[in-house]
Amino acid sequence: MNCSIQNCPGQYGHKQIPYVTTTIKGLVVVKDIPAEVCDFCGDTLLSKEVVEH
Repeated sequence: MNCSIQNCPGQYGHKQIPYVTTTIKGLVVVKDIPAEVCDFCGDTLLSKEVVEH
């Protein structure tokens, strides 16, 4: 699938990515989140199911 960023020539491909966030109690790291990532600009798309989970 073509990248949705204007003028980006890249293509999205499936990757497993880490997600890092902070909370009041400290750092939270979630590994291996399924995502579609542009091979040119790095734009990242998450499915509705992943976001809801």
